[in-house]
Amino acid sequence: MECILAAVRKQPEDTIPTEFQCERVV
Repeated sequence: MECILAAVRKQPEDTIPTEFQCERVV
């Protein structure tokens, strides 16, 4: 969940899958 929140905060206008969000943050 942390990875998703981080990704959403960095790109609130961009919508990406949960898996991609986690990978992006990591």
